[in-house]
Amino acid sequence: MLDMLESPAIHILKTCVDADYSTHDLLRKLRRNYETSHQNVMELKNMGLIEITTRKNMRGRPNKIVSVTALGKAFLVTSLKNNSKCLQLTDDNIRKAVHHAAFVKSLKTAGINPYDRLIEMNEIALAIRGSA
Repeated sequence: MLDMLESPAIHILKTCVDADYSTHDLLRKLRRNYETSHQNVMELKNMGLIEITTRKNMRGRPNKIVSVTALGKAFLVTSLKNNSKCLQLTDDNIRKAVHHAAFVKSLKTAGINPYDRLIEMNEIALAIRGSA
């Protein structure tokens, strides 16, 4: 399944990195808008991330084969590594963070060190767990 944060360029490179496809087969495999996918492939070619070579057939037109260049592989590895570091936030995560920030602020206003309170709560939790 395509990750929602994955760009079309990364999707194309991930598809082509393991096998060489003809442009027709690649565009069919991508299952996206043909014109947009073709533009994306041409942009990757112009950036030097993929190369398109011609392979002769016994009959008919020669196939244009799409393959990932060394630069394209390096770009893909770096992009995937960077994407794995992305933090995906939801509205619920943001609400919780705001709630926790307000709680810390109220503790500080009351003259209580939030870190000391955390240690105290951990000690209580460990004591409860130890007595069970």
